[in-house]
Amino acid sequence: MQTPEICMAAVRRNGWTLKYVEEQTLEVCMAAVKQEPRAIKCIHDPEMKKMVEETLQKEQASTLSIS
Repeated sequence: MQTPEICMAAVRRNGWTLKYVEEQTLEVCMAAVKQEPRAIKCIHDPEMKKMVEETLQKEQASTLSIS
């Protein structure tokens, strides 16, 4: 049985495990992609993938403006 805690722990260790996560939340997807950027390919839902991309862009923009 997959719990959110188990899924989060797995993707934090290895982002590629995202492909096995049944309930891909934004939090879990972001953790996976931060651990392994190419894991974005493992996001099942196109809308979720778009949300992750947008969130990453916002984070990069805020990091650049701080520097």
